[in-house]
Amino acid sequence: MSLINTKSIRQFLLATCATLILGSPVFAGHDVQGPSGGISGTSFSDFGASNEKINTIWVRAGAWIDSVHTQFISTGGVLRTTPHRGGFGGGFNTITLAANEDVTSVTGYYNGSYVQQLRVRTSLGNTYTYGNAVGRFFSYYIPDGAKFAGFRGASGSFVDSIGAIWRPQ
Repeated sequence: MSLINTKSIRQFLLATCATLILGSPVFAGHDVQGPSGGISGTSFSDFGASNEKINTIWVRAGAWIDSVHTQFISTGGVLRTTPHRGGFGGGFNTITLAANEDVTSVTGYYNGSYVQQLRVRTSLGNTYTYGNAVGRFFSYYIPDGAKFAGFRGASGSFVDSIGAIWRPQ
């Protein structure tokens, strides 16, 4: 009889690696794409629990993406807002998703330092574009059978890098 529980050790090692790579823990059942952008800033991973969906995304942008943060709503109607990621320049923009609407892709452009443009597309065909199409293109498409769960990346005075987090439906 083995005194070592290899499943627990494996789960611990996976969680530790995810924390080192992403800057915060990723819960089982979530997957990530990216981030794309610069290498500066403080890492973040802002995503919803299995009983939450994003209902609002706030983006501050001008010539580049200044900040992003999100609000989740649980199946019980409880709202939870993530911390503000980035600075306070640029224009303030709000994306409000309908109850039956989900994010299907996150695309945009980045240069060597920060995210230049962010484009969010939804299941209802809505497209929201902020910033300028300058630099290298990135794209994150949420796979069939999955739901967008949030953003990961790094930020300081601006959004330095951004990626997508998703989970199975």
